[in-house]
Amino acid sequence: MAANQINALIVGLSQNVSTIVLGLSANATVLVSTLFEKLKSSNSEDTKAKIANFTQNIILQANQTFVKLQNVTYVTEKLEVAKGRIETMEHGLLYAYVGLLTMAVLPILFGSIGSLKLKKSKKSAKKSEDSDDEDRDQTEFFSLEEARMFPVYASFSLLSLYILFTYFDKEYINYLLTGYFGIAGVGALTTIIVSVIRLLTGFALKGDYKIQMFHKNKEFFYWRFGIIHLFASVLAILANVYYVFTKNWVVSNLLAEAFSVTAVQLLNLDNFGTGIVLLAALFFYDIFWVFGTDVMVTVAKNFEAPIKVVWPKDILKVIADGIFNKTSSQFTMLGLGDIVIPGIYICLCIQFDYHLYLKTPAGKKNPNTKWFPKPYFHSVLIAYIAGLVTTVLVMHGFQSAQPALLYLSPACIFSSLFLALIRGELTEFFKYEREGASSTSQKPEDASSKKKVIAEKPAEKNNDKPT
Repeated sequence: MAANQINALIVGLSQNVSTIVLGLSANATVLVSTLFEKLKSSNSEDTKAKIANFTQNIILQANQTFVKLQNVTYVTEKLEVAKGRIETMEHGLLYAYVGLLTMAVLPILFGSIGSLKLKKSKKSAKKSEDSDDEDRDQTEFFSLEEARMFPVYASFSLLSLYILFTYFDKEYINYLLTGYFGIAGVGALTTIIVSVIRLLTGFALKGDYKIQMFHKNKEFFYWRFGIIHLFASVLAILANVYYVFTKNWVVSNLLAEAFSVTAVQLLNLDNFGTGIVLLAALFFYDIFWVFGTDVMVTVAKNFEAPIKVVWPKDILKVIADGIFNKTSSQFTMLGLGDIVIPGIYICLCIQFDYHLYLKTPAGKKNPNTKWFPKPYFHSVLIAYIAGLVTTVLVMHGFQSAQPALLYLSPACIFSSLFLALIRGELTEFFKYEREGASSTSQKPEDASSKKKVIAEKPAEKNNDKPT
């Protein structure tokens, strides 16, 4: 289908070239005829001066048309080459692109569904320690001002890394970055492992113990855990240690996917206005740092940390040699920013779908379900996939790095706006605001003004299933 579209584009451009040439010939014939008529009737210096200006205009118009003709011809040739590359794509590259697409979609899918906080029925709405845990989740939101400033902060961080990689030994810099992301990776991977076990067993797995840390009456750390959580933490630590010493691409992807899922769940947009501003701002940010400079590509190639998903270009050979063995294969890659940023917008879409569902008779009758209509979520997710496929095809066809948000941001923004428009929900779309987004941060309960750590077992035995 992509090849047919490119072929149609080439045919269209060729037709434009023919039109330009025919137009130039016709204009030249008219102009020359007019010139001869003027020459015949010229009897003064003033007429000759006008004829000279007229001739200069002919030359100028011919030069401008020639430049246009050259540009169209250049683009046509480039598209012909791109079409040939896509049509002759090797199977290994096709598998690599499908692998990247899959690893991009899965975190958004599971992160968005996992972020849903369903309304409880009146019978189960009593206050409990479990509800206290839930109140701690998803309390931070992207504001409009933060969305505007985010590309500035991101640019500063990106440029700082570029300077470090350019003027210092990248091996030592990567040691520091690996250590930092290793600590964060333990937490992210632990959360994912516990979530998978919870999904497979059906147990709540809240844990019987908790750790709280306070500083000046403000809680800055909370973790409730049990035996399963400790077991998951050990596995996460082992995975991170293995990655540090081997840099294995499979473990790197595992950690990157864990980062992506937790980020999509925990980073929250307060409304669609903020989301559109964020995507639009990063649209220009991505274009500038990829097309305007070599900064982003340089950092991506030198940054040895699980902040990107990668896939070997010859996966069959890598599997034959052993996926955990060192390989000389080249890799395709996709940065986590191209997953997480559109992902939190898609996550907002599923929250909006749930908001609309609660207004229906079915939603009022059964609010505590994840099986509800999700038109915005599905539409924007499909648009995201289409944008990602376009990115890959352009990247492969023109053999150059592409700013993915150049295609993903418009895909997400316009698909959601178009759906809201045809459903007659544009006003509600922009008025919608996440629950708790406008409320001020709650004050923590009284605690000692000095930093302290509390490790305790709740006095009352909770009713959760055992861990």
